[in-house]
Amino acid sequence: MPDLAFAAFDLDGTLVDERGVPLPGTIEGLARLRDRGLALLLVTGRSTVLFEALGLPEHLLELFGPRLLLDNGNVEYDRATARAAYRRALPREVVPALLAAGFTELVAELDHRYVATSRRASTWFAMAHRLPRSSIEVDPQLGGRAQVGSVLVLDRVPLPDGLLGGAVEAIPFAGTAAKLLRPAGTCKTAAVTALLAEQAGEADLKRVIAFGDGRNDRCLLASAAVGVAVADSHADAAARATMRLSGPIGDFLAAFHPDTLVRRDRPDVVEDCAH
Repeated sequence: MPDLAFAAFDLDGTLVDERGVPLPGTIEGLARLRDRGLALLLVTGRSTVLFEALGLPEHLLELFGPRLLLDNGNVEYDRATARAAYRRALPREVVPALLAAGFTELVAELDHRYVATSRRASTWFAMAHRLPRSSIEVDPQLGGRAQVGSVLVLDRVPLPDGLLGGAVEAIPFAGTAAKLLRPAGTCKTAAVTALLAEQAGEADLKRVIAFGDGRNDRCLLASAAVGVAVADSHADAAARATMRLSGPIGDFLAAFHPDTLVRRDRPDVVEDCAH
């Protein structure tokens, strides 16, 4: 089996706590992996705004490559310039279609910034993500932007069938009645695979060890040569992993040795990557 050459990491709950503070031993452990010759990749579900709001320490970020994957892989973030670019975005007609259908409580990510249709929607979203409400612009028409990353629908009415077409998928938002609209097929696995193909000419994830804890990590944990679910992971992530940690990730990284890893000969088949 090929030697491992890459380590892909989720962020929240895997490397940092809810305040963005690195978990004990993670920075030292990441440095140890890098010293062993593994290239480190960061792939998080956080949008550009929510990633920057964490204010992660530079001595953590500098352990990773110059290109970070945000928003479950739909955004590429240049660490050196702090510039974000959509790898995948929603069709531009999504916002006009929602407004024409009578939806009034929306929060859209437009050109990597959040804009709400109302003060109520702005306040709800700011409280949910611990953001200053002043950081979310209010514009009832959500106009004047070029690219749409996602749209959060707070209206408590069903989305009409066929309104959005096959380029958009709607998923529940954080256990609430809200619905998050994002590009169909959003998946960390696809993003990591594409990035490694561009950067290193890799055809698959056979030389990747992946770490995560959330349901949105399950595809990546199932597709990598080694999938590590950290302690207290979502059941779906744990079920897809080859290894499940019961203790701190810092301890695992401190004792890391390729010979002790549980590998898979070929990736699991994940038919539904929605999360």
